Amino acid sequence: MKKTLLMAAVAVCMAAPAFAMDASDADMKAMAEHCMKMGDANGDGMMSKEEMMAMSEKMFTDSDTNKDGMASLDEITAAHKKDMEEMKAGAAKEEGAAPEKH
Repeated sequence: MKKTLLMAAVAVCMAAPAFAMDASDADMKAMAEHCMKMGDANGDGMMSKEEMMAMSEKMFTDSDTNKDGMASLDEITAAHKKDMEEMKAGAAKEEGAAPEKH
């Protein structure tokens, strides 16, 4: 079960931009960065197996909106859509942020 969840988390993070028909390299990089921010709990710029497993558990819990212990295609699609919207909102916010003063 844990191996399946790990593989699902990796697949979701890597394949999510493909849900957008016009996924560009920039979209794929943005999704990978979003997944890293979501899963890199200790902020070291890498994801351990434990961090990826925790991310996978959270992704499943967030996707299983009716809490029946199963994630349907509709639930997963809605979760992907929400993640993409959050990722795009975060990117837009970062673009609009004032540059840091040194």
